[in-house]
Formats: sequence, C-alpha cells, structure tokens
Amino acid sequence: IGDSCDDGDGLTENDTLQGDCSCAGTAVVTCDPIVWSIATVATNGDGDVWIDNFDGSYSANGYCGGGCAEPVDLWLVSNGFDYSAVTTSNLLFELVEDFAATTLDLQYTTSYAGDPAAATWTSLGTYDAAGSFSADLAALTGSSEVYLGLQYADDGADGYSGFTLSNIALTGDCPADVTVFECPTEMANFGDSCDDADATTFDDIILGDCTCAGTAFDCPTELANFGDACDDANAMTTSDIIQGDCSCAGTPFVLANDLIITAVFDGSLPGGTPKGVEVYVVNEITDLSVYGLASITNGQGSPGQEFTFPADPAAAGDFIYVTANDLDFDTFFGFGENYVTGVMGINGDDAIELYEQGTVIDVFGEIDNDGTGTAWEYQDGWAYRNCETGPDGSTFVEANWSFSGVNGLEGGTDNATAASPLPVGSYMTTCAAMGGCIDENASNYDMAAVIDDGSCEYLGCTDYLFVEYNPYALTDDGSCSVLVVLGCIYDSADNYDVSANVDDDSCIFSGNSCPGDFTGDGFINVSDLGGFLGAFGTECE
Repeated sequence: IGDSCDDGDGLTENDTLQGDCSCAGTAVVTCDPIVWSIATVATNGDGDVWIDNFDGSYSANGYCGGGCAEPVDLWLVSNGFDYSAVTTSNLLFELVEDFAATTLDLQYTTSYAGDPAAATWTSLGTYDAAGSFSADLAALTGSSEVYLGLQYADDGADGYSGFTLSNIALTGDCPADVTVFECPTEMANFGDSCDDADATTFDDIILGDCTCAGTAFDCPTELANFGDACDDANAMTTSDIIQGDCSCAGTPFVLANDLIITAVFDGSLPGGTPKGVEVYVVNEITDLSVYGLASITNGQGSPGQEFTFPADPAAAGDFIYVTANDLDFDTFFGFGENYVTGVMGINGDDAIELYEQGTVIDVFGEIDNDGTGTAWEYQDGWAYRNCETGPDGSTFVEANWSFSGVNGLEGGTDNATAASPLPVGSYMTTCAAMGGCIDENASNYDMAAVIDDGSCEYLGCTDYLFVEYNPYALTDDGSCSVLVVLGCIYDSADNYDVSANVDDDSCIFSGNSCPGDFTGDGFINVSDLGGFLGAFGTECE
C-alpha cells in the first residue's frame, strides 16, 4: 500500500496503491476545456474526417476498404490562446490506436484563419502508439496568439491507423483565450457596427465579404427615414415626424381648455393690494406647465405669455390663486395663494390672458383698450365670471362677467368686511337651478324660480266676514279691517242699500228698459249672470 502505480487516467497524478489494493491518483488541476474545430485538407473516397464523439473524445480513421490507398490530411485545431504570460504549460491527452500504421502529429501555429494548409505549423511531437501523454508547451511561451493542431496524415500505402483521443486538457499556467475575428484586418465579425463613410446611409455593418455598408436613408437630404422624429418648427404641433414626401410635420395640439379665468381683483390695502387672478380647473390636469398667464397694461396689446405655471398637478374643481403680493393676499383673503409672480402686478384697468400650449384660451378685458372708465374697470374692486361661461378664447365677452364696480373692495380691512366682497371660489361650470316659491297664489311667488324649495308663504286676511278675506291665505297678516255688509250695491236699483259693500244679488229694478241687465249698470255682461242664476227657479208674485 502506498507504492507507485498507474491508474490508467491521464488526468490524475501521484498514483499509488490504496488500502483496498486499487490504484488511484489525485486529479490534475486543468484549465478551461479546449474548443476544437474539425478541419480537413484532404480526405479519401469514404469522406473520412475527425469525428466528435460528444463525450470529450475525438476519433479518426482513414481506412477506406481493402486495397484502398488514398491520402488523407485530417486536422483538429484548437481555439486561439494567449501565452504572453504563461511560463509552464502542458497538454495532457490519452491515445488509443489501432493498426499502428499512422503517426499523429501535435503542432502549433501563431496565425490561423480556418485553413490548416494555409498556416505555418511547428511540430511539438509525434505519437504512433497508445498511452497517456503530457506534451510540454514551453515553446508557446511569449506568443500572444497561438493555436494547437493535431494532424492525422497518411498516404495509405501501408494502411491506416484508427485513433481515439480523450481526456484532453491543459495544465499549469492557464492561457487566456484569443478573440478570433471573422474579418481579422477589420478586427470585426460579420454584423458588427462600422462606418462606411457615407452620410446618406445608416445602420452600417460588416458584411460577409468583410466590407462595411449601410442602408440608404429614405430621405438622403434630411439624413432621415419616414417616421423618424424631427422638428417642424411649429410650437402648436406635437410628435413631429418625417412624412412620405420627406417633409417634417406634426400633429396639431388639441387644446383641452381645462383652465378658466374666473376672477380678477385689485385689492384695497395700501398700494392697491393684493392684485391677482383666480383660475378654475375644469378637468384634472397632470402638468400645469402647459398653461401660462400674461397681463396687458393700459391696453398696450398682448406681450405674449409672461408666466408659466410649474409642472404641478391640479384636481378638477380646484381654484388656483396667482398674485403679486403673497403676504397681503393672505391678510386680505384669510388663506394662502398658490403662486406668486410680478406678472400679476395689475391695476383695475388692465387685461389678463390665459394660455395653453402658447395659445390664448381665455381673456379678461380688452387687450387693445385701457379699461379706465369702461364697464369692466375694477380699480380697488373685482370682476367675477358668471356661472356656465368660459373659457372665451381670445375674445373678451363682457356679458359673461359681473363687476363690483370701482372701489367695490373699499370700506373694510379684508374681503369679508369690504363693501362688495369678492365671491371667492363660487364659480360653477353649470348654473344651479334657481329655487324659490313657484305658486302664483303665494305671497312670495318668485317668477324666476324653477324649483319649489318649500318657501311659499300665504299671507292675508283669513276671516271671511271681512271684505279683505283671501281664500288662499294660511297666515293672517292683520289686513282684515272692513266687515262684510251684504245688500244691493247698485244705486239705480229700487232697493239700493247705501251701507252694503258686497252685492247679494237682491237688487230690484222697475221700468228697466234693459230686462237682461240684472245689475242695473246699463250693460248686459258676465256680471249679470249672478243675478240671473240667483233668481233662476223662483216664482214671481
């Protein structure tokens, strides 16, 4: 036990007899597996080549039948290695040979392009018998690119050997792999990016013949293809692309009109502050920065967008307050503003523009006219948009606004105590239906009301014994004053009663030239029906 032996495994070393009298060694530390490629310089009529057995072994046999003597030149060529930093290296392999007629030659070359016959090879040793071998590769040290080759060559004159090569491995210092380019001169592979030096092409790649070529642009002058992004220099379009005629065009913006100017104010604190606007959010906005404002001083015309909202979101139904005076705004209105900008340093005769994507979508005031003395002037006051109006585009619609009048915000120390407080946050996109009393018989009937809100009041004299009696009245308002006196109230009647104030159809007329005139007023009309019906069916004396 412990004596040297040979376990028949070329990938072990220091083989010794074990306690069970078997022979075993220590596994040799090997480098990464070698990648072998099969190459053929010459073959026989049988087409014999090296065969990959897919178990790490390779086989070759040039035998082509009795009496066949055809030359073969068969190769196994390794991947490329970099031996620049390698000092110790061996190639281990095992051979099984049949017939002992052919020699296997281990060689190396420093340049290989896929054809063994075109390379210059140097032999490292020949093998013509079975066994486990360790080939010294010291000759490769210092080479930055080197390939190993195992050549099976025979003219067949004295027969052919059959070789099986297995347990192939590199030991010692492991070399690095060498990158082998399909196009060595270009140091590139087929399909790699390159530059064909033609500005009218794109996606240049290495072709199968190692030349560089690209695909011509659809629009060579623009160096672009149909559908490529471009800039049509139109701020009112988006998603600009190259068209089929090589022009650049975008899709016009669809304006959402989701902001509306709802109030403009010129405060009454010292200096005429706070100054600013209230803006209403119609629908949810994810990015306010597509909107902006401008102020027009004394009718001098639009200066273009001067203030751009930050890229903040806004919820539907929000009111946004923009002012030039943050502290005075807080003091006057009792809550904080949203944004502060000097653009809102307006006076009561200045107009306001609201922009979306650079286009005016709403305006207050006439941009080309000073508001002084006009109906829309709001000095020390305010203007508030009427419900269910706006945005109005670039045309000011005065009828869509209500005004405090000049000095409407005077008379107090804040909005709540002003003579005419600004109706902050009261704008509605749909006017609420007017509630009120809709019964025409009620004392407080409101002809403008469309919804009965239960407020109807029925006031009047509730005592039927008085002339002022109101049959609809539910609440006596103290108006009863003259008692009812029944009798004949027509002075032409024979029985006229001067004290009567309510006719009881008792009048008697003698010598009446107008028999149908029961009331004796000289006319026969509806009022006579009462007397007729009252007498109808009675028996005359």
